[in-house]
Amino acid sequence: MKYFLDYETRESPYLLNIEHLKNPFAYKLKVNLSEVGEPQEMVVDIPETFNYLLGLKVKKIKARENNSRRYLFILGEKEGRNIAIVWREYSDSWKEEDFKKDKEFIVNEIKEWQPSIVYINGQSVLTPTIGEIRYIEPEFKRLMES
Repeated sequence: MKYFLDYETRESPYLLNIEHLKNPFAYKLKVNLSEVGEPQEMVVDIPETFNYLLGLKVKKIKARENNSRRYLFILGEKEGRNIAIVWREYSDSWKEEDFKKDKEFIVNEIKEWQPSIVYINGQSVLTPTIGEIRYIEPEFKRLMES
């Protein structure tokens, strides 16, 4: 039954599509706010949803821009550990130089926080020198299924 449900709903505009988090600030879902009428497409606060699912106690939020790309840094605590969550707009067309600049910018923004764990959306070249690196998409999917 679960396989059938996964198959039937994989392209549904009513369910979160983890593959579309390249721009987490403009993610839309069809939402029905009333019992009658057509569902409306609305922007969903993906970062806030992830914080909630993760059980993060948010301490600080920083919105930044770098190379015309939006970044959102969420700094918080969970189980006595400092956690940094990095959301940013990215593209499949990024080159090696784009990833290097991205890494430099992120490291500079979170180094004071000294996180144990850093969650990031999409591909990155972050290294464990700033904390354990975890990717948001598989974690988001795991949290939504539990």
